[in-house]
Order: sequence, then structure tokens, then C-alpha cells
Amino acid sequence: MNLPLFSLIIANFNSSEFIDDLIDSIKKQTYENIELIFIDDMSVDGSFEKFLNFSKNHNKFKFIIEKNEQNIGGGKTKARAISIATGDIVAFLDCDDYLDSKAIEKMVFAHSSNPKVGLIYSDAFLIDRTGVVLRKLSRSKTIPKESTILDTDSVFHFASWKSEFYKNCRFGFDSKFNIAYDLDLFYKLEEVSELLFIDLPLYYYRIHGSNLSIGFNRIGLCFTELIIAKYEAQLRRGSLSFNKIATELQNSFESERIKTIQSISVKKMICIRFRKYYEKKRKNLFGRLRRNVG
Repeated sequence: MNLPLFSLIIANFNSSEFIDDLIDSIKKQTYENIELIFIDDMSVDGSFEKFLNFSKNHNKFKFIIEKNEQNIGGGKTKARAISIATGDIVAFLDCDDYLDSKAIEKMVFAHSSNPKVGLIYSDAFLIDRTGVVLRKLSRSKTIPKESTILDTDSVFHFASWKSEFYKNCRFGFDSKFNIAYDLDLFYKLEEVSELLFIDLPLYYYRIHGSNLSIGFNRIGLCFTELIIAKYEAQLRRGSLSFNKIATELQNSFESERIKTIQSISVKKMICIRFRKYYEKKRKNLFGRLRRNVG
């Protein structure tokens, strides 16, 4: 029996401090039919060389290793990786995190046992900068039948999807997002397939001062992108409600992250960025309508 090929995508940027943990977790995987897609976004700390040396000394997996010609950001780097992935199942592994030794084996088994499920996700451990486990994250949960990810935001690491369902997603992976690209993708997969939660911590999510998604200097962008991803999902699903968008804005203002920094300027930033996005979308829409009428 042919085992499904599992494509594991790693978009790397200056992760030398953490990449040894990532490499060790890959070496320990109990599942072997893995395609490792490692794309470096112009790192200067030796992390690219570390992974390259790992690939040269291990023939257990299939390796695709590339380096961007210029720094293009995580979203565009992951979009590039997805475009060259050949696996039956695909997943992201962030360069500062790592996996449980049976993570991929359990994902493959769950996908094989549930052919109608397009997206499968697990729980995770939260770890500190040095790798010490702080607690079980418990962010991922089973989504109630009458709800969607839009209502619960219950999908987090470790998440993997079947390529056959990804191909049915409208617009595919959206590289305009710098942070919310995974959530946008999960929304799209939910629109074409069923979802399944594995109640096991299969992923080690590291929290540290350099995290792109938690740094205070990126907090406005983070929440703006989350709101935009939800807005676009509502448009695709024909369930757009500006009351819902207003609620999302208010919820972002009441988030513990924004309360912590107590910054009015961040709240303004979120509103201004979403307004600019919306006005640009509306202008593009009216432009297409005029061309079609003309």
C-alpha cells in the first residue's frame, strides 16, 4: 500500500536560535514519507546553512530547499512553498516551533480514516524561549455543529489539509496577509470540506519577544488582518454583516493584548487600516462594474 506523502512547509527567517529543536523533532518523526519544503527568506544568522547541512546528512526524507532572492515576508514565502508542494497532505511548521514525534503519523492516520475531512487540527503545548513547557494551549477545540470557525476561532496548530480539497478552495492561499494567512486558508477549507479536531497536543508553540504575531509593533496589523480575513470569508459565504464586522472591531479593542499596551493609537491603526482596505476593495469592484457595463 502506498503511504500518503506529507508535505511539511517551513518558511524560515533568522531562526538560528530555535532551528535545532525543529530539526531534532523532524528527525524523530515516526512517519517517514515526508516532503520537507524549506524556503529561506534571506536569513543572515546561519539558520539556512544549518538546515542545508541537515538535508545533506539525512536521506530519510525528500527535501526541497530554496532561498528567496530578496526578503518577501512569510505570506509570500509560504505561498511559494504551497505552489511547489506535491504531498497528498500539507501542513505548516513555523521555524521557531517544533513537533511531537508522532505528530505527522497521527495526522496521516486521521486523514486516511476520514476521507471527507479536508482540514484536521490538534491541540498544542505553549513553550517559552528556552523550550520549557508552560502549559497546554487548549486554543483548538471541536467546532459545534451550528457554528463555524468564524464564530469560534478554534483552529490553531497543528493543522494539516488534504491537497484535493485545497484545490477546490476559491482563490487559494492569499499572500497579501503577513500574519493571518493560515486563518484565511482555514476559512476557505471549511467552505469546501469537513473539519476534524484531534484532542492531543502535537505541536510546541514557542512564545518569545520576536514572534511576528505577538510583537507589540505588529499588534495593529495582526488584528486588522484577522478582521479582513473574516470579512472576506463572509463575502464568499454570502453572510456579510457589518454588525459582525463592528463586533469584531470592538472585540479586538477589548483583547487582552491591546488592553496590555493600553494604546489608543493601536485602536486607531486598526480602524484606519481596515477602512483603507475596504475603500480599495470597493474602488476595485466599481472599476470592474464600469468596465463590464462599458
